[in-house]
Amino acid sequence: MPVWLSLGYVSIFSMLVGFVFWYRGLVRGGTAGVGQLQLLQPFFGLILAAALLAEPVAPSMIGVHTAGSDAAHPMPSCGYR
Repeated sequence: MPVWLSLGYVSIFSMLVGFVFWYRGLVRGGTAGVGQLQLLQPFFGLILAAALLAEPVAPSMIGVHTAGSDAAHPMPSCGYR
């Protein structure tokens, strides 16, 4: 029974309520602006894990996050206008 309660909790709060707030934010902030904010989620997660959970943060972790955000938003090459 606790497994089903856990599944129900995750389904309702994490998925349904989270999507409602996410799509309301997209409507209010615009797709382009909110989409750019989503690229900062890994950094916020790393900062919150260090601040709230006392997780150790190695410099390599920051480097991987930076490289990942650079790969998600690359600079256009000379062939594109």
